[in-house]
Order: sequence, then structure tokens, then C-alpha cells
Amino acid sequence: MFGGFHRDDYGVPVPYPVACQPQAWAAGTMPYLLTTLLGLEPEGHENRLRVVRPILPDFVNHVEIRRLGIGEARADLRFEREGQRVEVKVLEVDGTLDLVVEV
Repeated sequence: MFGGFHRDDYGVPVPYPVACQPQAWAAGTMPYLLTTLLGLEPEGHENRLRVVRPILPDFVNHVEIRRLGIGEARADLRFEREGQRVEVKVLEVDGTLDLVVEV
């Protein structure tokens, strides 16, 4: 958090007194970004993972996720660009999991 204090007044960053330290929203950015881009919609009570219209940025050709927990199952998934589409490949599943891909 930047408070707008002049650099010459302080030699180190000044703590922002009302901010939670560390900033939890910053730590949650990457999981939320991946969940949104890859279209992950877990339904843990049903042991189901829905993948709805996954996308990858132009500069990313594939993403692998290891040990993704859905209910009591764990899955290793690979999202790979195939032309204009993103394909979902199941690498390994530990437990019972129903994977539903909606493109």
C-alpha cells in the first residue's frame, strides 16, 4: 500500500496503519486468476469439477495443475492450446472425480 509520503521524509517504506499485514488480497490473486481463466467450477459434494470455457492468454500455451482438490479427490490436469481452443487433459486422478468440460 502506498500512502503518498515523500521519499525524502522517510528512509524506509512507512506502514499503513489500517491495512491488514500482510495484504491477503494480494496473496489470493493468482489462485483467483487461474480459477477464472481456466473456468474451474468445483462441486465438491458431488465429486465433480466443471471446466467452463477455459482460456489461456496468447503468450501461454499450456498450464499444468497438480493435486487440485475437489471434494475428497485430487487431480492433475493439463490445459493446452489447440488452435483457437483450450483442451483439458486429465493426467492423474486420486479418488473418484467426474470431470465435465463445457466449451
